[in-house]
Order: sequence, then C-alpha cells, then structure tokens
Amino acid sequence: MRDICDVAGTNPAAVSYHFGGKRQLYRACLRLSAERLAARDETVLGRSRDASLAAVMRQLLHRLLEEPASGRLLLRDLADGGSVAVEALAPTLRRARAALRSASGLGDTPEGEAEGRLLFVELAGTLLAAAAWPAIGAVLEMDAREGGELLTQLAQKALAVSNA
Repeated sequence: MRDICDVAGTNPAAVSYHFGGKRQLYRACLRLSAERLAARDETVLGRSRDASLAAVMRQLLHRLLEEPASGRLLLRDLADGGSVAVEALAPTLRRARAALRSASGLGDTPEGEAEGRLLFVELAGTLLAAAAWPAIGAVLEMDAREGGELLTQLAQKALAVSNA
C-alpha cells in the first residue's frame, strides 16, 4: 500500500478514508477496469441492431487489445476466484451477449437460445485470449498486429461454425 500511495502522491491513511481499506481499493480498481472496457463497447453495442456480428466481435477484440492492463487485472481476479471481477464484468458481458444475439439473428426459440449460448462461449474464449495476449503472443512469437489478425481469424472460425 505504501508503494501505491507513493506513486499516487498521497498519504496511506487516505486509502482507509476514501476506500475503507486495501480490499476496497482493490475492488474499486477492478470496477474501474471493467468500466474502462465497458466505455469502449457502448458505441458498437449500443448500435448492435445496425452492426454485423463480425463488426461487434472486431470491436470487442480491439477493445481488449487497447486496454491490456484492465483485461489482465480482471483476468487475474477471475483466476483467483473472481467474485469482484464477475460483479464488475457482468453488465458489460450481458450487453455483449445481447449485441451478439441481435447481430446473429438466432431468434428467441430454444434452439436459437442454445446456439446463442454456444456462440457466446466460443467468442468469449477468443476475447479471453485477447486479454491474455502478452503471454500468448510471446509463446507464438507474434506482435500485436499479427495477434489481432489471428484473433480475428479465430472469431471468424467460431462464427462460421455457428452459422453452419
């Protein structure tokens, strides 16, 4: 906490005063990370009826690649059990799911719901890969541009399978 306060140029007592302690500061950081990611999705997800499924996916992938620290922080919390990350991410993921459902045109039938769930999980895996890109890119020896192309191909493959 002392190191964080030194970087922020504040007194460690300010953490307790403003946040209620170290754990609450951590929760606030996770919420801010989720809000940063969510802020970038409002334009595409808000227009999801006008956007193609590929456009929605491309925007979501680019958002994670542009906010790598936010994605990694949230992934770290998810790996540790993630109740705070789940709470912070749920609204954004619900909007993303609604946008994907609208753009895919799967409909409200039980079959459409099942297809939509499968598509969401397949594409969520691609998004998680984008958030973990620093590690994956290092293993594959690819830069961010090549990684973006690979992730787009992965999303297109998931979309092609779901449309078949």
